[in-house]
Amino acid sequence: MTEWLDDPDGTVLSLRRHTVGGQRSQWAVAKSGDGYAVWGDAGSGAWQLGGTHADRAAAIAAVPTLTQVHKGEASFYTLDDRLLDLHDFAALLDCCPADGTDDESEWPDQFAGEWKVIDREIDDSGGRGFGAILRLVTVERTSEPVDSYERTAVVFWAEHSGRHAPLLAANERLIARNEIAGYYWAVDNTGAPMSSAGSVALVSVADGAAVSIPGGDEIEMGRDWELVDYPPDDDPDGQAEALAEWIADVEATFSAAVWLEPLDPYGEMTDEERADWEAALDNIDASFSLEAGRDLRRSLRRHLSGDGLYCSVRAALADPDGDQGRALKVSLDSGDYAEVVRGSWL
Repeated sequence: MTEWLDDPDGTVLSLRRHTVGGQRSQWAVAKSGDGYAVWGDAGSGAWQLGGTHADRAAAIAAVPTLTQVHKGEASFYTLDDRLLDLHDFAALLDCCPADGTDDESEWPDQFAGEWKVIDREIDDSGGRGFGAILRLVTVERTSEPVDSYERTAVVFWAEHSGRHAPLLAANERLIARNEIAGYYWAVDNTGAPMSSAGSVALVSVADGAAVSIPGGDEIEMGRDWELVDYPPDDDPDGQAEALAEWIADVEATFSAAVWLEPLDPYGEMTDEERADWEAALDNIDASFSLEAGRDLRRSLRRHLSGDGLYCSVRAALADPDGDQGRALKVSLDSGDYAEVVRGSWL
């Protein structure tokens, strides 16, 4: 094979593969009538039909070469991500971990540029800390993404819970399926040359896996990226358990309680008293966010009920005029972030 063939009309997925020894091959899955055809060329210089299938998944699964990425192979994919989601496709890839990680020093100089991109994306996205298995694998999306710099994604694999989770990076950051939860805080350090502010986001990056990503002064304080278990959507109780552990780890318990629990649920406060409380809560520059349906919220409240600080905040909000309510209000009015969120007022 001296020149790459043009992709067939209706291509959903194509693969151009080099081996470290110089062999090249090419594959494509394209729409064909009501189904999908698999085309291949291992050196003949022309597309050879490898079969037709009812759907995309069956067509891709029919050719293991399409999804197996071994050490010593460079795999450059093009994906119509309007028809096949980028993360769903990455989940189909098998990094063949028994081969070990790739060593760029074993590759010819012609691939130095591609390896430079791989190294930069993994380093800048925090992936190196996950004990990543490296392959020379990229996926170019044919749809127009919001950020054109994210058109081509790098794929690498992190060992996690007995399996290897595929992670995607582009434009020096991980590509998340979605943000699951976030925590932000800021402190005005009176008398100090500058204030402090930090954040931690929990983002879904692969089936069953999420990454906790610190930002701002959380990084300066030594918090690292962390790959964590996060069950699928059909297991809201498992998700709630994972979230409760994450909330405790990033010290977001106070803000999570304020977000989840109602203030004065029985309506005993006057409008003026409620406004005063809401202003006091706003006085603490810390916020929590969560994408959650009713079942997940209910389960999360139950899992957090074993945390002493969470229970105290819940009791204080439920009865603002009770002992815990008054103690929290005094602490809120002081504006002392550390005292409030760490429960020194208890």
